[in-house]
Amino acid sequence: MFAAVGFVLLIACVNVANLLISRSVSRRKEVAVRLAVGASRAALLRQFLTESVLLGLAGGLAGFFVAAYGIDLVTALRPEIAGFWGHRAVRAESVQLDGAVLAFNIAVSILAGLLFGVLPALQASRLDLSHALKNISGGWSARRSSLRRPNSRSILISGEMALALVLLAGAGLMIESFARLLKTRIGAATDHILTASVDLPGRQYPAPAKIRFQQQLLARLSQAPGVQTMSISNSLPARGLGEVNMLRTKNDKEWAAVGVHAISPGYSAAFGIPLLRGRLLTDRDRIGAPQVLLLGASAARHLFRGEDPIGKHVELQSWEDGHWDTEVVGIVGDVRYDGIEHPAGDDVYVSYWQLPEGGNLAVRVAGDPMSFATFVRSTIHALDRDLPVYGVETMDQQLSNATSRLRFSAVLLGVFAGLALALAAIGMYGVVAYSVAARTREIGIRLALGANREDVFKLVVGDGLLLCFAGLLIGIPSALAATRVLSSFLYNTKPGDPMAFAAVSLVLIVVALIAAYVPARRAMRVDPMVALRYE
Repeated sequence: MFAAVGFVLLIACVNVANLLISRSVSRRKEVAVRLAVGASRAALLRQFLTESVLLGLAGGLAGFFVAAYGIDLVTALRPEIAGFWGHRAVRAESVQLDGAVLAFNIAVSILAGLLFGVLPALQASRLDLSHALKNISGGWSARRSSLRRPNSRSILISGEMALALVLLAGAGLMIESFARLLKTRIGAATDHILTASVDLPGRQYPAPAKIRFQQQLLARLSQAPGVQTMSISNSLPARGLGEVNMLRTKNDKEWAAVGVHAISPGYSAAFGIPLLRGRLLTDRDRIGAPQVLLLGASAARHLFRGEDPIGKHVELQSWEDGHWDTEVVGIVGDVRYDGIEHPAGDDVYVSYWQLPEGGNLAVRVAGDPMSFATFVRSTIHALDRDLPVYGVETMDQQLSNATSRLRFSAVLLGVFAGLALALAAIGMYGVVAYSVAARTREIGIRLALGANREDVFKLVVGDGLLLCFAGLLIGIPSALAATRVLSSFLYNTKPGDPMAFAAVSLVLIVVALIAAYVPARRAMRVDPMVALRYE
């Protein structure tokens, strides 16, 4: 993000530098007079740099006040952070403008003023004194205003287009990655589900008391109209791995790490997790009954390597009672627990009535899940009014939280890329328009000698496209290198995706055409008789 901000700042500096270069042309006589009466070139250089620094400071202070309103937008888009207790938002009060931000802003403004002012200052101070005093401007402008030969303006605009391409490529990859992430199936149905979390203190609620409390809670919730099914578990899809424990089969000496999910019998029905083989957990799987578990499809494939696991016994390390000898009674579909972007791992499910850990409630309802939020809270507090209830939100909100970091990055990069594209278009328009104005006499001569107005239009548009293609030649290799930094943020998207680069290159070409169109139309309307008298 900091690099993206820097690129936008550089593009803005390039635009202002081009404007100052054009402005210095109109001040040639003023500079020549100063030099003629004894001003030193160093004094002129200091004057131009002082003007540019003041301009930078004015823009920086204006930007500081604009940022005061922009903070509301940033905090509204702030991502969720995965923590030990689930997801929490970045605190809005932690994003604020203070003295340190103001000092940094002033420092960057001064640096920007020097950055975009040094080239115009150098050009103005190196003026050809004799030509300027003779006011020979037509030849000077025509000779230096052609965009088909390298000069400061054409080089700056090509660099500007290259920077815009880097930002567009990064934003395009992030948006493509985010779109693919949203299409990813996590293996569980999340619609019409309300979630809530309640922690039962261990001293007050030992295992039997914890089980009685949860059974009473589920029984009361099931009586509410519109409630279809519900469950208690220690983890929720896309919210975390649950408890990571060790498991081994009777034929293996090595332990394998698995995600252990303690679930009540309604869990699979609530989340639509399909049963592939065997049976699901039932209320009969309680303390005192034989220990049983379900295997996720990946766990069954990796642990038993093609063998039928149904009826086989595995050794599982429990949270409190050491090793358990458990029987595999069923295989269910894979579910992504470690975020949407990570594939399903080796997961196993044990009965909550045998191993009561966690307190994540999931209630599937027929209507709007949030309309049941008050009822869920009141039901829990009716059983124990001192229990804290948190995380009351829909599973769709949970999934939105799980993708918030990538969404935040994609939105901000998209905003920066849009700003870069707009600034590049403005810069392209300004340079081409200045070139047309400076070459008015040349265009008039071409028209007087028989050139078609369509040829003049193609000439001007061709100048703009030439700068754009030069920017593409610089920008594509730069973007390939820069987007590799984003590889850890991308989901199922390669940093050098040719389709993404082709799309952003096409966008940049179209923008260049639009930016050059208006000056080209103006060039077509040049009157040869007026242009021949143009000075």
